[in-house]
Amino acid sequence: MIAKNISTQKNDLGKTQFQGNQILQKIVGPIQRSIKDAIGVISLTDVDLYTKRCGNYAFGIASPQDGGIQSIHRLMPEWTDEEMQGEELESWIL
Repeated sequence: MIAKNISTQKNDLGKTQFQGNQILQKIVGPIQRSIKDAIGVISLTDVDLYTKRCGNYAFGIASPQDGGIQSIHRLMPEWTDEEMQGEELESWIL
Protein backbone atom coordinates (compact mmCIF):
# COMPACT_ATOMS: atom_id res chain seq x y z
CA MET A 1 0.00 0.00 0.00
CA ILE A 2 1.28 3.44 -0.90
CA ALA A 3 0.09 6.47 1.03
CA LYS A 4 -2.02 9.03 -0.80
CA ASN A 5 0.40 11.86 -0.05
CA ILE A 6 3.39 10.38 -1.92
CA SER A 7 4.34 12.27 -5.09
CA THR A 8 4.29 10.39 -8.38
CA GLN A 9 5.52 10.83 -11.92
CA LYS A 10 5.36 8.75 -15.11
CA ASN A 11 8.33 6.58 -16.07
CA ASP A 12 9.64 6.13 -19.62
CA LEU A 13 6.81 3.65 -20.35
CA GLY A 14 4.13 6.00 -19.04
CA LYS A 15 3.61 3.99 -15.84
CA THR A 16 3.52 5.45 -12.33
CA GLN A 17 6.65 5.90 -10.23
CA PHE A 18 6.67 6.88 -6.57
CA GLN A 19 8.96 9.39 -4.85
CA GLY A 20 11.28 7.20 -2.77
CA ASN A 21 12.43 9.88 -0.32
CA GLN A 22 8.83 10.59 0.64
CA ILE A 23 8.15 6.89 1.21
CA LEU A 24 11.15 6.82 3.56
CA GLN A 25 10.11 9.93 5.45
CA LYS A 26 6.39 9.20 5.73
CA ILE A 27 6.16 5.39 5.94
CA VAL A 28 9.46 3.64 6.72
CA GLY A 29 11.03 6.32 8.95
CA PRO A 30 8.16 6.40 11.47
CA ILE A 31 8.38 2.62 11.78
CA GLN A 32 12.12 2.79 12.40
CA ARG A 33 11.78 5.55 14.98
CA SER A 34 9.00 3.67 16.79
CA ILE A 35 11.31 0.73 17.50
CA LYS A 36 13.47 1.85 20.40
CA ASP A 37 16.53 -0.31 19.71
CA ALA A 38 16.25 -0.59 15.91
CA ILE A 39 19.51 -0.58 14.04
CA GLY A 40 17.68 -0.02 10.78
CA VAL A 41 14.45 -0.88 9.04
CA ILE A 42 14.75 -2.04 5.46
CA SER A 43 11.64 -2.38 3.31
CA LEU A 44 11.08 -4.03 -0.06
CA THR A 45 8.58 -2.86 -2.63
CA ASP A 46 7.55 -3.81 -6.13
CA VAL A 47 6.68 -0.24 -7.15
CA ASP A 48 8.94 1.82 -9.39
CA LEU A 49 10.86 4.50 -7.46
CA TYR A 50 12.44 7.82 -8.34
CA THR A 51 14.18 10.49 -6.26
CA LYS A 52 15.00 14.15 -6.76
CA ARG A 53 18.62 13.30 -7.58
CA CYS A 54 17.79 10.19 -9.65
CA GLY A 55 14.88 11.56 -11.63
CA ASN A 56 14.49 8.56 -13.95
CA TYR A 57 14.50 5.67 -11.44
CA ALA A 58 16.16 4.37 -8.29
CA PHE A 59 16.65 0.75 -7.25
CA GLY A 60 16.73 1.83 -3.62
CA ILE A 61 17.59 4.57 -1.18
CA ALA A 62 18.39 4.85 2.50
CA SER A 63 19.17 7.30 5.26
CA PRO A 64 20.34 6.70 8.85
CA GLN A 65 17.27 8.33 10.40
CA ASP A 66 14.63 6.85 8.06
CA GLY A 67 15.89 3.37 7.18
CA GLY A 68 15.91 2.03 3.66
CA ILE A 69 13.67 1.02 0.79
CA GLN A 70 14.61 -1.33 -2.03
CA SER A 71 12.53 -1.74 -5.17
CA ILE A 72 12.45 -4.97 -7.18
CA HIS A 73 10.30 -3.36 -9.88
CA ARG A 74 13.10 -2.96 -12.44
CA LEU A 75 14.16 -6.59 -11.87
CA MET A 76 10.76 -7.90 -12.94
CA PRO A 77 10.31 -9.56 -16.36
CA GLU A 78 8.57 -6.52 -17.92
CA TRP A 79 11.90 -4.66 -17.61
CA THR A 80 14.38 -7.47 -18.16
CA ASP A 81 12.62 -9.02 -21.18
CA GLU A 82 12.89 -12.42 -19.52
CA GLU A 83 10.04 -14.80 -20.04
CA MET A 84 9.13 -16.51 -16.79
CA GLN A 85 5.94 -18.36 -16.18
CA GLY A 86 4.25 -20.83 -13.89
CA GLU A 87 6.28 -22.24 -11.00
CA GLU A 88 9.45 -20.42 -12.06
CA LEU A 89 7.73 -17.04 -11.78
CA GLU A 90 5.98 -17.97 -8.52
CA SER A 91 9.24 -19.09 -6.89
CA TRP A 92 10.99 -15.90 -7.98
CA ILE A 93 8.27 -13.66 -6.53
CA LEU A 94 8.03 -15.62 -3.27
